[in-house]
Amino acid sequence: MDKGEIQVTGRIYVMGHEPFTQVGIELDDGQVYALVGEEDKKLRSLQGKRLTVKGKMSGKTTRGIEAIEVKSFKIVEPK
Repeated sequence: MDKGEIQVTGRIYVMGHEPFTQVGIELDDGQVYALVGEEDKKLRSLQGKRLTVKGKMSGKTTRGIEAIEVKSFKIVEPK
């Protein structure tokens, strides 16, 4: 992986309230990241699934949550 790239695995969920929702991922240790980028709609449709996400850190969202700009992802089987 390139410098600045990150790979995380966790459960996808939608956080916030309409119309200001955002896709997030909760890791097994409870850490939460916002997921941003072009895959937003696909990721929303995978709510509740476990994914491994690769991307670059893109700073904090307006909510103060660290965000990952998603480059790729894959569904992983539940533990």
